[in-house]
Amino acid sequence: MSTTPVIALSLTNYARTWLQTAQHVRVLHRFEHVHNLIDNNGWVVSLVTPTIGNGPFHVVVPHLCDYQDVDPTYATLWNAQPDWHRASHIKKHLALLKSYLISHTPAPTSPFEQRVHYHLETTTHRVLEALHHPVLLQQAVQIVAGQGLGLTPAGDDWLVGCMIALYLEGYPEIALHIAQTARPATTPLSAAWVWMAGQGQVSEHWHHLLNAHSIQAIESANLAILNQGHSSGVDAMRGFIQTLDAL
Repeated sequence: MSTTPVIALSLTNYARTWLQTAQHVRVLHRFEHVHNLIDNNGWVVSLVTPTIGNGPFHVVVPHLCDYQDVDPTYATLWNAQPDWHRASHIKKHLALLKSYLISHTPAPTSPFEQRVHYHLETTTHRVLEALHHPVLLQQAVQIVAGQGLGLTPAGDDWLVGCMIALYLEGYPEIALHIAQTARPATTPLSAAWVWMAGQGQVSEHWHHLLNAHSIQAIESANLAILNQGHSSGVDAMRGFIQTLDAL
């Protein structure tokens, strides 16, 4: 008996191509609202419910299922690339973003976490100092990539925020250099986020922030980012803010 297809709601061009061509697919992780999948070439796609929303390698489905049951034919094509020029207004609200970050940054709960946090603070500072020096930047990114706690290591989350800031300030070539350096140095899922950020492609939460104009909309979008994962959103926002300050 044939399985009833699950009609995808939205996805990116990348995710559509992956669904049509991926071979030897295996599951990386299964969560309540996300199935992370990887093919034989190391490329990742995530089946997600609307609770998670759009992302650069997401296939949004009404409910989770086997990826082979997904029908992408009628899905809305979602563009993960923000309009970076129009997004520049968000820099006027940097002080507001900093205040939210401070109030939502979790304190380390153990001496080990304190050491990890201090190490990342030191090494990410080296990235900021080397942004305009390609060789030094490569060396600094190699130290940060894959480091820290979390399903996506905190160092990678920080790099994602850093690359978003670089795109916002008109330095896509530096962001791409970071992504090319970091991708082979971390886990497959984290590498997917890093690689997409290096192409200027980000999640729907960041689109909402970059498109927000009212204080209420900025607060809502910012909180959605800060609440991602245990500290992924906080680490990404820290990278975003610190890089804007450094440029």
